[in-house]
Amino acid sequence: MREIVVTTQTGNKLRILTNDLDAQARRNRRPLQRRWQIELFFRAMKQMLRITHFIGRSENAVRIQIAVALIAFLILHMLQKRPKPTTLCSKSLDSCAPI
Repeated sequence: MREIVVTTQTGNKLRILTNDLDAQARRNRRPLQRRWQIELFFRAMKQMLRITHFIGRSENAVRIQIAVALIAFLILHMLQKRPKPTTLCSKSLDSCAPI
């Protein structure tokens, strides 16, 4: 095993373990950094958008599922941030009573 220590954009140290002992550390660093960003992206998808598994296997199916989950998340977020009504109105809107 080989350990590669990388400094992220935020200044944190990231320790990466690899079994590729022949390659130079600098050559291994870039692909492993990109791979880590992909891992972080999918972790955020699972946590924020509640995607536990992907239904389709093609790139297009994954993109569509992420887009639909993101749209649903944003709609729910907007509804939660919406101000609460201060009056209770009947269906005819003729009479409104304060809550």
